[in-house]
Amino acid sequence: MALTKQELITALQNEIRILLHLAGNMLFLFVFGNNVNDKMGHLGYLAFYLAGGVVAVVEPGRCSVRLCHSELLRSARRRAEQAVRD
Repeated sequence: MALTKQELITALQNEIRILLHLAGNMLFLFVFGNNVNDKMGHLGYLAFYLAGGVVAVVEPGRCSVRLCHSELLRSARRRAEQAVRD
């Protein structure tokens, strides 16, 4: 099943948002990570960093990447089908 133009645009916008989110996280770690590491120590910072990763995986909050992507595509597909019917 081929994607429509609107679905493709929606999917690309989602991918761009994901990359910008990752770039923002990397910039934040670059700016503040060294200071936090100095305060917490190497092991404390490592534990804090890994705990953050575990929490992000276990409780993704409002929207995980995979869920957002599939929900956006389903919603775009529903709107397109509704427009065709109308």
